[in-house]
Amino acid sequence: MKVMKFLRGAALALATAGMLAPQAAMAAAPVESAQPILTDVALQSGGILLGQVVDKQGIPQANSEVLVSHEGIEIARVRTDDEGQFRVSGLRGGVHGVQTAEGANAYRFWAPETAPPAATSRVLFVNDGVTQRGHLYDVLYPGPFVQGMVVGGLITGGVYWALDYNSSGS
Repeated sequence: MKVMKFLRGAALALATAGMLAPQAAMAAAPVESAQPILTDVALQSGGILLGQVVDKQGIPQANSEVLVSHEGIEIARVRTDDEGQFRVSGLRGGVHGVQTAEGANAYRFWAPETAPPAATSRVLFVNDGVTQRGHLYDVLYPGPFVQGMVVGGLITGGVYWALDYNSSGS
C-alpha cells in the first residue's frame, strides 16, 4: 500500500513538472509583440506626408495606388508619380495605415515640431509582395504552454489509469 501511495505521489510530481516546464521555457524566451512595429514619421507643415514606393530592389514604383487610413477609415487615396513619390495633405498625428496593392504598414504620424528625434521625415514603402493577412502557422503549431498541458495530461491520465485500473495494482 505504501508503494502505491509513493508511486501515485511520484506520478503527480512528474505530471506537475511536465506542465510547469513549458512555462519556465516561455519565461526565458524573448517576448514577441503581437502589435505591429510602428515607424515614427514627422509630418510636414499642413499635415503633409511625403513618401515613396519602391520594390525589393529599390526600383521606384510608378502609378502605384497608396491608401492612407486611420482606425480603419480611409483618409486618402493617391497615386505615385514616375519616381514612385507620393504626397498626402491634411493629415493629423496618430497611428495610420499605409497600404498598396502589395502590402500594408503601420506608422505613427507626428504633427510638425512634436515628433521624437528618431522620427523620419518621409515614408519609404517597400512593395515586397508579401501581404500578411493571418498566421496559419500559429494556429497549427501550438506554443510550449499548450504542448506542456497536453503532455502533462497524457502522463497524468496514463499513470492514473495504470495505478487504479490494472489487475495487480491494489
